[in-house]
Amino acid sequence: MLTADLAQSWQRGGKIGPRLLDAQERRALQEAADLIAVFAAHVGQTRAALEQTLLEYVGTGTDYRVMRGLIKLLTDRCKFQIGIEIEPFEIRRALFLKARHTHPLAGERADVLRGEVVAAAAAELQRAPEELIENLYADLPKNQKLVEFEELTAEELLHLYNVAQAQALLYRCLEMRLFVAPQEPEGYRELFGAIKAYRLIHTVNGSSETGYEIRLDGP
Repeated sequence: MLTADLAQSWQRGGKIGPRLLDAQERRALQEAADLIAVFAAHVGQTRAALEQTLLEYVGTGTDYRVMRGLIKLLTDRCKFQIGIEIEPFEIRRALFLKARHTHPLAGERADVLRGEVVAAAAAELQRAPEELIENLYADLPKNQKLVEFEELTAEELLHLYNVAQAQALLYRCLEMRLFVAPQEPEGYRELFGAIKAYRLIHTVNGSSETGYEIRLDGP
């Protein structure tokens, strides 16, 4: 889903509609493919590294909001997690407790003393000293690692963007009218089943032979 600041629409007279992308346009397809490649290449890396690469790629051009929208949809397909089995707060606890017995960590031997503290904590946690330093604040969002990315094609991403723009506009609607053409009973059952499942306030006019006009106005 897109956040409100990434939603774009057009308005002419009494009509309003989502601002859509051409899913067959070469430039749009290339930009979508480039963004997908960036995400795929950063699996195993930190969120901060991914965001920095995206910032450099997007810049502040005229398509900034479109690019940020595509990035939001791709981010929704990512799974981030702490890159170490032990909780980072346990690392900090062990380090701070060891440091209390080696106070002060200053002066000419500061580096040596810090190394001894890290080594002692690493021995207690049965981890390499370098691993402790690297993951000291691994629970911060920027330090979380991208462990899984659900890839899709460039064209699929553009279609997903268009659907998300339509959804963003619909969320702001006060009322919606659906004109349903005559069809098989299964089609009607599916539509009315969805309306009932979501407990939408509605009124219906028409018949199965002529089709229906359905007014949705809440919740």
